[in-house]
Amino acid sequence: MSIRSLAKTYKISRQSVRKYLDLTSPPIYQQRRKGVTLLDDFIDIIATQIEKKATSHSIFKQIQEKGYEGSFSTVHRYPTALRKQLKKEENEQKQSKTAKKISRKIIILLFWRLHEERTLLNDALVRFPQTEEIYIFVQSFRDSLNHYDQSAIHKLIIDSKTYKIQELKSFSTYLHQDIQAILSSIHYTFSNGNIEGQMNRLKTIKRMLYGRASLELLKKRVLYCC
Repeated sequence: MSIRSLAKTYKISRQSVRKYLDLTSPPIYQQRRKGVTLLDDFIDIIATQIEKKATSHSIFKQIQEKGYEGSFSTVHRYPTALRKQLKKEENEQKQSKTAKKISRKIIILLFWRLHEERTLLNDALVRFPQTEEIYIFVQSFRDSLNHYDQSAIHKLIIDSKTYKIQELKSFSTYLHQDIQAILSSIHYTFSNGNIEGQMNRLKTIKRMLYGRASLELLKKRVLYCC
């Protein structure tokens, strides 16, 4: 392969190709040493003043009194970069702290959804083992409803005495009061949605015309909206 082809393939100059071809051993790269600046003797003073929330102008005046002979722009760049770094570190610490907190809202979403965020869910169950019973109940309840499983729903409701968490006992006891209606709603596909919709429409019309029209006008409005 020619030098021109190598230069075109690797997108470097032909002089660079020749230089690397002439090498007898792999090149050794050394990290560039940091240059000496006029601020090196005043870094501690600047850091102390930044902790005290001092401005760049006040820092500049203080280090001038200590013998600094550089420009203000150099002084201004260093505190600005340092403040950004400190703020970044502070935000990272806040995020790490908030990441350890799991609110009740997040717990509810994790328990009800499918296992989309398994890592966070496992972390919640490990940190709060007392919620494992709630998680199992929620998953079983949801699966039973999705599969129209009457026997599973019935078992979840009548097993209220076996639950250790009082809230689950209260919930199951409340469902047990209407257990026949719940089982029938799972078994049959009938719905009173249409009736409820009509009732809501009629009540809305009635509220709109309350105190503003007669019974005859209300009748016409209802028939017009049918």
